[in-house]
Amino acid sequence: MLKKSKKKKKSTTKAKSKSVLKSNKSGQKTVKDFKKGDYICINNNKKKYIKGDYDRSEKKFHLIDTKDIWGNGRYVKGSTIANEAPDGWDD
Repeated sequence: MLKKSKKKKKSTTKAKSKSVLKSNKSGQKTVKDFKKGDYICINNNKKKYIKGDYDRSEKKFHLIDTKDIWGNGRYVKGSTIANEAPDGWDD
């Protein structure tokens, strides 16, 4: 009698990742952790920014200053440390 060899089937399903604000190894959040349209502040600065689109040519995120009437923004890397701006916080 021949014995049948049993082969284990590999699972092709991958675990789904949850979109939660994650922090880096030092416990601080970065710009890329926030969603588009979130209010953030950079380096505990008093200015409040709105996170905009990612510019592929610059390889940076566009931040829009909430007090700038001309709409000029600031481009920062995704690894820039950022904090969530408190509600009702005005410049």
